[in-house]
Amino acid sequence: MRCGLIRKVQDKEALSWRQYAKEVVPNGVSTGLDIAISNYSLSLITLSFYTMCKSTTPVFLLICAFIWGIERPSWNLAVVVAIICTGLIMLVAGETQFNLIGFMLVMSASMLSGLRWTITQVLLQGTDAHGKSGGPLEVLLQLTPVMALTAGACSLATEQLWYTLPRSPYFASPSHLLVTGLVILFGGAIAFLMVWTEFTVIAETSALTFMVAGTFKEIVTVMAAVLFLGEDFTLINAMGLMVLVSGVIFFNYFRYQKSLQTDLGMKKSHSLDIVEEGRQARARK
Repeated sequence: MRCGLIRKVQDKEALSWRQYAKEVVPNGVSTGLDIAISNYSLSLITLSFYTMCKSTTPVFLLICAFIWGIERPSWNLAVVVAIICTGLIMLVAGETQFNLIGFMLVMSASMLSGLRWTITQVLLQGTDAHGKSGGPLEVLLQLTPVMALTAGACSLATEQLWYTLPRSPYFASPSHLLVTGLVILFGGAIAFLMVWTEFTVIAETSALTFMVAGTFKEIVTVMAAVLFLGEDFTLINAMGLMVLVSGVIFFNYFRYQKSLQTDLGMKKSHSLDIVEEGRQARARK
């Protein structure tokens, strides 16, 4: 806290159980399901196809933003959604190892991802009718128990850990157990820092701005999957990815233009307030 990396919201009352169930539980459950379903879908489809399908998250984020009143529908956004959907269709058509169940799972995960990032923005920034629930670390602390329980329940339901763990080579000996534990701790630390950074970006900007960086991450992930894992990447895949990424870029460009107009309007309003205050001060004299 002293170095400014952790910021605590002052004078923030503890959430009641009703508020926790209404504000935190839906986000935690959607996050846990997003992680669990995403991981399971990777066992059915290729990493590159998974990443390309996940690129549709901004569409679902936009729909959720409409529901929460964060965004308003417009023709520009409708065109962007049509471009992204076209790119997705091309991706599916060009996939050589298409799996329907895996595709349905990853698209469900994308919908949950759009939902959770929208609720995260509401928790971090608040709305006109609802104040923010805390800083990035506070919100993460609130969400973690629900996220862990949801992901753990999904793991127990699908992986049968009581059967697979005793037979796993990763836990076959004390040395294997030590190495596995260190790898898990290292991965967990990276995941914690990554989520903390994501929440900080959303708190300072918006969930849509955060998705800009995600677009470039997905391009790098697809390239790595093709180069290092030898996954197929057809011409239709490439064209579909370009169309999809173009839609995401246009989407964020419109968002950026809107933010500039909002900032300009706020500056004009502030200037008018100053002028009016000056007039009132002169009138009193």
